[in-house]
Amino acid sequence: MKPPQPRLGTYVTIQGREYQANSWPADGRVTIFSRDEANPDPDLFTRDEQTGHWVASVATADCDSVMAVYTEAVWKGAEECALLSLTDDGEAVLHHLRTILDDILPGKPVTEAGFQQVEPGVYARIASAGDLRTVSECQYDLLFDEWARGQRG
Repeated sequence: MKPPQPRLGTYVTIQGREYQANSWPADGRVTIFSRDEANPDPDLFTRDEQTGHWVASVATADCDSVMAVYTEAVWKGAEECALLSLTDDGEAVLHHLRTILDDILPGKPVTEAGFQQVEPGVYARIASAGDLRTVSECQYDLLFDEWARGQRG
């Protein structure tokens, strides 16, 4: 059985129902999708023939919330990581979150902790999920600027 996965990406709530989005909002709109077999809301979604997903472009004004979400974990007591996924055999796929500060802050380089560079500025490793501590979901309100400018109620 596949373990429950940490959430990662953009999530939109409309009339109390949560949907994934394929990107952050832009120009007052956000595109949401569903992988469900049946259309989750025929008034909202249409089938994308290329992907087979149900998709909808909605105005951010019609959204209860638009959040960027990732899961953060402390590994080996000090390493701040993004938890990307969990494997069937109890391993955690991690990205190091403080790589940018390594040249500024004292301490051992992330490569000494077993992280490998997967692209410029991005270091990843696989570790036992049992070694993770303080696992928490982080949410960032992507409509905060609209609210602050008085464009939302």
